Amino acid sequence: MNEIEVAFSNQLNPVSAIIEINQTIAHNDWALLLFFCSSEYPLEELSAALTHAYPSTQVVGCTSAGELSYEGYQQNSITVIALNRKNFSVASALVTDLPNFSLSSSQQLIDQLLRQTNDNAVAPIDEHTFAITLLDGLSIQEEQFLKLLNANLGQIPLLGGSAGDDLHFHHTQVFYEGQFYQASALILLINTRHHMRCFSYHHLHTKTEKLIVTEANESQRRVYELNALPAAIEYARVCGINHDQLNDLNFALHPMVVKVGDHTYARSVQKVHLDQSLSFYSAIESGMVLTKALPQNIVEQTQAWLQDLQRDAGEPELVLAFDCIFRSLEIEHLKVGPAMAKLFKQYKVAGFSTYGEQFLGSHLNHTLTGVYLGPLI
Repeated sequence: MNEIEVAFSNQLNPVSAIIEINQTIAHNDWALLLFFCSSEYPLEELSAALTHAYPSTQVVGCTSAGELSYEGYQQNSITVIALNRKNFSVASALVTDLPNFSLSSSQQLIDQLLRQTNDNAVAPIDEHTFAITLLDGLSIQEEQFLKLLNANLGQIPLLGGSAGDDLHFHHTQVFYEGQFYQASALILLINTRHHMRCFSYHHLHTKTEKLIVTEANESQRRVYELNALPAAIEYARVCGINHDQLNDLNFALHPMVVKVGDHTYARSVQKVHLDQSLSFYSAIESGMVLTKALPQNIVEQTQAWLQDLQRDAGEPELVLAFDCIFRSLEIEHLKVGPAMAKLFKQYKVAGFSTYGEQFLGSHLNHTLTGVYLGPLI
């Protein structure tokens, strides 16, 4: 019996998919089953299949914009990560009223989860616990929610991803206690006996061209003007393409970044509207200065990050990854999927393609974010 198992299926019939998954994770000694699935699944049927197959196991997950497994990047599939009860303890909760989530709500929630974690800990809390958040990726609530959670977590690192729906932008959902939810978020506190390192990287190189947000609806993350010109027109000009070429792939290949202190963070475009305004995946505000960036060699960069983590934390048992959908689009465009799949198999990477990544209270884009689990302590 392995400490950690990863299984995936590309069968879209839920019962058939779970039967295939169960060939790898059939026994019942799991502290948690964490899954990421395509929105193409009939979700009520998938919920029923999961509940029937694992009635006494904690099962959580979300819909995705693509799935990651040891076989590489997947589409129209389901990936399941199983964590053994001997070496992991998990406390979880669901938040269904994101707009009214407050500092006091956050404090009560974290206190509750910490009590559960202390009662069932398998390793020292401070050095061996991390928090995972999975949020409705169309809620536009990530920034405030994460800020409040992070304020109460202390030294426990917070990471996660925003649920996707295969770039349809219609319905993104999280799964908790046998049911899918919209406009919701779930949080997990995971205590582990494994060596762990939390991380967040991007492979973007900053250029010199600037765009100033001169008109925006901040609550909707929608920009109407850049440099006092129609946003889509000016963005396309800086990218060196025609505005009628703006699509998901060109958004992936032409990211913008904002500098905060000594760090740069991507601000990725989600879609262009008929009025030439742009919607973004993460926080945007009037007066923000955006700088053009260019992706570097994505395979070499990813390999270097994973090598550094391995040197620091030992041989990998699992790399739980929250990977921006734009990285997946870039990888497909460059036809380097086989090279990335080789890395995923070597370093045991599994997770999903997100509509935004979460790290230490920030909502990010264009990153590979996650937790590296090495040998047992």
